[in-house]
Amino acid sequence: MFYVTGEVKKPAAYKYDKGTTVIKAITMAGGFTGKAARKGGKIIRTIDGKEVVMTDIKMDVPVLPEDVIVIPESFF
Repeated sequence: MFYVTGEVKKPAAYKYDKGTTVIKAITMAGGFTGKAARKGGKIIRTIDGKEVVMTDIKMDVPVLPEDVIVIPESFF
């Protein structure tokens, strides 16, 4: 499982499949809302028991199990 939250149409937990990228995860979550910032998202990932926040992620970054993808609201 991985999670997509923030400014997506269907924020929820989704089944992890190898090869899933950030853009595929966002698509699974129904796409961006009208208020979404299409750049500047982040992934919260646990590495060696520590939470790491990856910022300004690219859409082709692979998703790993237990990742939390956060899509922020646009300021414009």
